[in-house]
Amino acid sequence: MKKYLPLVFLSVFAQASEIDNLIQTSGSIRQTFDLGIRTVAGQIDYAQLGGITPDMATSAHLSYDQATAYNDSLMAVSTANTTMTAQEYFDTQSQEAMDNLSVAVDNYVSAASQLVMAVQVNDMASSVETPEQAVEVQTYISNNELNITTEQVDTYNDSLDMVQESAQTAASFMAIASDVQLVESAQAQADELGQSFYFAEEAFYSQGNFTIDLNAGGISLDVSGYIKTAEEVLALGGESTFYQTSPTADECFFSTESCD
Repeated sequence: MKKYLPLVFLSVFAQASEIDNLIQTSGSIRQTFDLGIRTVAGQIDYAQLGGITPDMATSAHLSYDQATAYNDSLMAVSTANTTMTAQEYFDTQSQEAMDNLSVAVDNYVSAASQLVMAVQVNDMASSVETPEQAVEVQTYISNNELNITTEQVDTYNDSLDMVQESAQTAASFMAIASDVQLVESAQAQADELGQSFYFAEEAFYSQGNFTIDLNAGGISLDVSGYIKTAEEVLALGGESTFYQTSPTADECFFSTESCD
């Protein structure tokens, strides 16, 4: 089953969208111009027949926004790298994929706010040794919104899934970009299709394979050699600053005093 990665779709598709934007912006001008021509033609003919036309010229006016959008589209197409190579493609996409991963991580951190409070409650409850401390915990619970709603559960789980998908995407692009053989294989497949990577539309990772769709067909690359085990991921994660400074690992995370 293919695992589609929406973040990658947006990033990849943007490369070939210059032509689509030009079609849209020039099409808008064409429609406006067509209305203007028909308006002028009708006014000419009715003038000869003594038919007085209403004030309608403004309906066919070209707007500044239309002109600006069209001009921008012209510039985008004229400067587009339509002969993009595999190496250029993977270098560019690996950076964009890392940017997408950063956004996904930010969303995860935001979605975890209520879980952070649950960890704090756990710390407080685990430290209770006297009736007074139990009352402090009770007071804290009463004075704060600590319940985790079903919506917050879904948001947290979705954000975790998105980090995973974004990380798999970024890792795939990074692995391929630095692997000469995979880049050469991708370029050879594109050459056989007769297209450059400018026409890449979407990409997805599934069970060790990374596929990029061009207009003329798909390119498939085996990245199974770069797959890590869950144990390896958790081991490396445990050494990272992201984890070691987190609420669950940093004993001083909730401390209001200096903690060395």
